[in-house]
Amino acid sequence: SVLQVMSGSRRSIRKAEGSPTRVAPDEIIVFLGPTLAREAAESILPARYLPPVACGDILRCLRLKPRVIAIIDGVFEHRASVWHKEILFALEQGITVFGASSMGALRAAALAACGMIGVGRIFESYRDGVCTDEDEVALLHDRSTAGYRALSEPMVNIRATVATTLAPVDIPALARNSVSPRLNSTLLADSGIVQLMPAVR
Repeated sequence: SVLQVMSGSRRSIRKAEGSPTRVAPDEIIVFLGPTLAREAAESILPARYLPPVACGDILRCLRLKPRVIAIIDGVFEHRASVWHKEILFALEQGITVFGASSMGALRAAALAACGMIGVGRIFESYRDGVCTDEDEVALLHDRSTAGYRALSEPMVNIRATVATTLAPVDIPALARNSVSPRLNSTLLADSGIVQLMPAVR
């Protein structure tokens, strides 16, 4: 995971003068929501954990003087999404910026050439053009008081479920490829295979 990658690279982050130094937990900011429980994340990487990133949050967090920022989860609809330009500004300040999983994967794919570091299969799918739409990683989730519990399933997970479930079955490619597009605009509270099968018929 991106947290494991960051944990392993804490000793290799360099100051402006070029000497490698260990990054303190309060110098790392992670924007996290429904992707992973905060307790589990903290067991992997001690850091400052903030809610899913929204427009302006990267600029606001700079007052905390981070040396590393990780974007995992972010908002899509009820608030404006994080701007590319604020991430670029953080990079210009010498801050190392990671992205993975959800909003982080989207922005990392778009800004990899500018120095943002993408991690994981979802990032690779966007970078390589396998995924192109933002709604591939969108999901509904509960409020922070409920631990950002996921209320729907992102399309990337549904595609993986469909591919794994139908792989051993002799189904024509045309029929198999029609499953995910039919679900593309649907938010599912429970995306078990029982709920998916009607779309296959």
